[in-house]
Amino acid sequence: MDPLPNSVDLVFEEAGDGPAVLCLHGLASDRTTFAGQTRWLAGTHHCIRVDLRGHGLSPVPAGPWTIADFAADLARTLDRLGIERAHVLGHSAGGVFATALALDHPARVASLFLVGTSAELKPEIAERTYLRWARTAEEHGLHRALAEMRLDAAAREDSPDAARGFALACRAIATLADAPLAPRLGEISCPTTYLVGERDPFGVGGSVKASRAVPGAELVVLPSAGHVPFAEVPEAFDRALQAFLGPL
Repeated sequence: MDPLPNSVDLVFEEAGDGPAVLCLHGLASDRTTFAGQTRWLAGTHHCIRVDLRGHGLSPVPAGPWTIADFAADLARTLDRLGIERAHVLGHSAGGVFATALALDHPARVASLFLVGTSAELKPEIAERTYLRWARTAEEHGLHRALAEMRLDAAAREDSPDAARGFALACRAIATLADAPLAPRLGEISCPTTYLVGERDPFGVGGSVKASRAVPGAELVVLPSAGHVPFAEVPEAFDRALQAFLGPL
């Protein structure tokens, strides 16, 4: 029997040798996220950048999806690569899925470096963001949804599968309103850092609150940065990531 029955085979890219670092993008992105960090990380680490389900070139299985399904996909990827444990770098929704991996498959996670993420959602936030974006993608296509998110749609394929994958991922994230991961954060025992931009439009509260719930977790707030600090202030971001991974 498949121990990960709802998982799928993700598309990924590898670079470098050494301790494994699994890199996870956020909604409406793909494995090109953290490409800049991979260029220097690959000198000391084995970097794996994935396309999450419904994104990039990865499959778009039938829905609905759960956050646990995303975590199972990641565990399956590590199995395919023969990797027992990995450091996990996750941005935004990728940070949610990284958290779920650490909770559902704790033996697979050596550490967590979580960027601009949270472990819960207020119902009204879920409704006016993720569920609204999902409906827009379903009814009007991915490009319209990306416009609502104020993201550049020019480089994104606006196919029915891309819209469906995005919508299903949004709906999975929205379940944090009714089934938050926050009550379980005390179970995380690996080294953990939350990094958030001081000007993140989603606010710093989610990262601050989560960092207080994970035993021994560190919090880094980067001035002048928004929701994508690895692109906005890459030197400061890279210093924080290097300081975290260096001693491990």
